[in-house]
Amino acid sequence: MLRGAFAASALAALAEGVTMGAGFAPFVLDVLGGGEADVGLLLSAQEVGGLIAGALVARAGGAVAPARLLALGMTGLGAADLAMFNAPALAPRGGPALAVAIGFIVVAGVPAVAFGAGLQTVVQTGTADAHRGRVLGAMGAVSSLLLLAGLTAGGALGDAIGIRPVLSAGALTWIAGGTIARMLLRGESPTPPSPRSRGEGGVGG
Repeated sequence: MLRGAFAASALAALAEGVTMGAGFAPFVLDVLGGGEADVGLLLSAQEVGGLIAGALVARAGGAVAPARLLALGMTGLGAADLAMFNAPALAPRGGPALAVAIGFIVVAGVPAVAFGAGLQTVVQTGTADAHRGRVLGAMGAVSSLLLLAGLTAGGALGDAIGIRPVLSAGALTWIAGGTIARMLLRGESPTPPSPRSRGEGGVGG
């Protein structure tokens, strides 16, 4: 269970570094044809989507297994991001493309919250009390390193091959993460292991 959670967390951090890093503002300004205020508008729209999603996930979360919530959240977030980053292919550059992008980033709030809730539940219920701090610390360290790698790679590749292909690749990383998480977490029970079994198996299970 923890291998699946670690893989999901790592790929999520890498994807987030690529998609929401240095390339996001140039995407809004140069690709969508927006202004500086539109950068803040899109980021605010993402937060609005997250607030709406919080209520939806809280109501439906009990009916969906945490591992499935995690995987579906990653896949849905990647699909919404991919559509947003290709908004100019769906509507003319400028106001219409910005409106399409805002719509998709609001939608992305739902799977983003689902992913976060699923990941936290999988990790906390799949780890013995004695090892939970160690596991969360290790996951945070790995995620921070991969977020930095995503930021660095996204900036360099954006200059080399263009912003839109790089951001689309970051969105596809979310989708790949959801697929891998579903495979690794398939059939896993959210029941926490006993401290003895965790101690014998180590942090990685």
